[in-house]
Amino acid sequence: MRNTIPIPETPHPWRTVSPRRTMAPLVPPPISTSDYPPLPLLGAPSSSFSPPPLPGYIVSTHVLPAAYPRTASSKWAPPPVNQTKTEQHARAESDLQRLITLKESQEHGTLSVPPRGEVLFNTVNCYRPTRQRSSSRPITLLLLHGIGLHKESWEPFLSDLSKSLECGSSIFIDEIWALELVQHGDAGLINERDLGDIFDSSDYGRDIANFLLSYLPDEPSRKPVGVNLSRVSEEEAAPQRSHLITVALPSVYPAVEMPKLFSSLILVESVSIPEYMPEALGNRRAEALCLKRQSQWNSWSNKYYRKWSPQAMGVYLKYALSATAHGTICLKAHPYQEAIIMVERRMPFETWELIASISPSVRLHWIMSANSVPQEAPTVLANLVADFLRHEYRQSSAMGPVAGTSAYAQWQASKL
Repeated sequence: MRNTIPIPETPHPWRTVSPRRTMAPLVPPPISTSDYPPLPLLGAPSSSFSPPPLPGYIVSTHVLPAAYPRTASSKWAPPPVNQTKTEQHARAESDLQRLITLKESQEHGTLSVPPRGEVLFNTVNCYRPTRQRSSSRPITLLLLHGIGLHKESWEPFLSDLSKSLECGSSIFIDEIWALELVQHGDAGLINERDLGDIFDSSDYGRDIANFLLSYLPDEPSRKPVGVNLSRVSEEEAAPQRSHLITVALPSVYPAVEMPKLFSSLILVESVSIPEYMPEALGNRRAEALCLKRQSQWNSWSNKYYRKWSPQAMGVYLKYALSATAHGTICLKAHPYQEAIIMVERRMPFETWELIASISPSVRLHWIMSANSVPQEAPTVLANLVADFLRHEYRQSSAMGPVAGTSAYAQWQASKL
C-alpha cells in the first residue's frame, strides 16, 4: 500500500528565511591547465566485489578547477587516527559544538576569517555511448552524487537506464557527466590539504554553474578529451545545450539564477523543508555519528551498507576507498568533512522557498524516498527516470519536448 499525504485545504503559515537568490561571482582561478594536480595514483584496495567495466559506454575521467574564490574558512585539521573510544567520543562532541558555532557565526555575518585564496578542484567522469545514433533532440545528463559518495556511484543506475531506454524508446542520451564535489572521491584526495572547516551550500551551486558555464563544451564530442579540462570560450557556453537534464541536484541556486542552463531537474531525495518544520532535520545525531566514524582500517567491513544492491556495493568498494601509503584502507571522503557539510542547516529551508522561483521553462521531476535509492534500488530509479524522459522528450513531433506539469510523477517510499 502506498503512503499518501492529503492535499491541505489551506496553506500552513510560514515566514521567509530570506533565501539567497544570487550566488557570489565566478572569477577565473589563478592557475593554468598545465598546473592542475594529477589524478590520485593510489588505487582502491583489492576486492572480490569489484564491478565489471560499465557496458555500452566509453568512460573518461577529468580534472577542472572548482568555483573560485571559495567561502572564507580556516584550514580543517583531520582528527587523530589512533584514539580510544572514550577519547574519540569526547573529541567528537567538542568538535561538533565548535563546527556549529563556526557555521552560525558565518551565517550571521559575525565571523571574520580572511580568505585563503585556495584553488580547489572538481573531478568529473564523462560517459559517451559506444553506439552512435542520430537524434534531433540530443540529451545531456549531469549527475550529482549525495554526501559521502562519489562520481562513479551512478554507474549501476546508468547500466539499468541504458537497458530501460533500449526497449523501443526514441530517447537517446548523447553524453553524461558525473561531477564529483570537492570533498569527495578523487577530488577529496586532491583537495585534502586545502579543504576548510566551513561548508557553504552556495559553493555547491557555484561549482555546478562553473562547470556548465566554463568547462562544458557547447555540444558532445566524439573526439578524446584531455584529462585536464580547459576553460571554454564564451561562445561555447552550455546554454546552447537545449536539453541538459540534471539528476539529484544538491543545490537549486543555479536553476533559480540561471534557468537557461537547464531543461529539466530530476530531484532525487532532495532535502527541502519549510522553516516551520526544523525538527525534520533531526537533533544533530547524523553529524555526531560522522565525527565518531573511522576513516581508516586495516581491513574493510561493509555492515554499514548491507541494504545496498550488490552492484552499488562493488562500485563503492572500488571507487570510494583508497589504499594508503601505509598499507591501510581509507575513505576518500573523510567523515569529518561529511559532518562539516551536514552542520549547515540553511540550504533545506532555502530550497523549500526557492523551488517556486524556478522558471516554468525548467521541468521538475521529484523522486522521493526515505532511503538511498541510487544505491539500494538503482533499477527502480532508472525505470522512473526513463519514464520521465519518454514522457517529456519523446520525438513524436517537431514541436520539442511534450509539455508536462511540474513534478508530474511522485514515487512513494513504500515502493522500496
